[in-house]
Amino acid sequence: MKDWRNGSLLPPICQSCKALPLCGGGCRMEAKMRNGSITAFDPYASPEDVPYVVSQLMTQERKKLLELPNSFCLNPKARWRKEKDLSVIVFIGPRFACYLNKRGGELVENLSTSKPYAISDLNGWFKEEEVARKFLTKLFNQKILMYSASSGG
Repeated sequence: MKDWRNGSLLPPICQSCKALPLCGGGCRMEAKMRNGSITAFDPYASPEDVPYVVSQLMTQERKKLLELPNSFCLNPKARWRKEKDLSVIVFIGPRFACYLNKRGGELVENLSTSKPYAISDLNGWFKEEEVARKFLTKLFNQKILMYSASSGG
């Protein structure tokens, strides 16, 4: 597995990419199956989006997170795609929003766009309220969650 970890199987375009630490160079097996070589470019990669993704990440690092409102709901524009490893990519509009692990994806899938939620409504999903607040605040700042009609936001 040394070759998988040391980057020698990555296509040259990925080796110098600023987003490499985030995506890992894509899937080598998809590259092999769709493009004929384990060192080929991942067919699902979007190098034209790299400047946008990097700028969004840098902007997010600089800006202060908005506080999670007392009442929130799932954004009706939220769409998601399950990956083969059961992780989930959530989109708001045509651009990437965030990656979630299996458990986070299950939570998003179970939320309603019309029902207001409070953190206490999701107690079964989290071991501690502080963990819940941090996770849900990130989803709120990614616009995956939004003010519910009852929150007045």
